[in-house]
Amino acid sequence: MRLNEDDLEQFKKFAKENGLNQHQAFNSLLNMVKLENAKEKLGDRAKSI
Repeated sequence: MRLNEDDLEQFKKFAKENGLNQHQAFNSLLNMVKLENAKEKLGDRAKSI
C-alpha cells in the first residue's frame, strides 16, 4: 500500500483534531472499520434483538 502526501496530511490532521498520536489514530480508524463491518453483518438482526 502506498500513501501520497495528501493522504498523510489528512491522517495527521485527523490525529491532531482528535488529540491522538499516530498510533492511537491508526487504531481508531481500524476500530471504526471493524465496527462498520460488524454492523453490516448484523443487518436488521440488531433490531430484532
